[in-house]
Formats: sequence, C-alpha cells, structure tokens
Amino acid sequence: MGEVAGEERTAPGRIVVGVDGSESSKHALRWAARLAAADGSRVEAVTAWDHRSPSTRRWTSAGVLTWTPTPC
Repeated sequence: MGEVAGEERTAPGRIVVGVDGSESSKHALRWAARLAAADGSRVEAVTAWDHRSPSTRRWTSAGVLTWTPTPC
C-alpha cells in the first residue's frame, strides 16, 4: 500500500472504494473492510448519482462515507 522497502508505516492508511450497488463493488467494499480491520486503515466508500428534476434538468451528486474499524 504505497510503502517503500525498508520503511515503516507510522500512520494508518486510507482505502477508497467506489460503490455503485453492483456485486463487484460490494465485494470490493468487503475486501477493503477486511484489510482495514487488519492494518488499521480507514475506508472511504464513494458513490455518485444523477438527480433528474421534473423540468428535465440534471445535476450530479456524490457522497463519501468514512469508516475506521475498532481495534479488537
């Protein structure tokens, strides 16, 4: 995860996962959660969507959810 041989990681990392509701994105989110639980990283699940107004105007929105696992 971006480490250089011989360097120690001193701070938890960040894992960013795009989530669109598909099975593959759910699998990626579960994988990220397991990895974060193992190494103390935080997970940011990112998604985006289109809103359509009655006047047919469109605008796009995005959301980010950050989760840090609790050490066991």
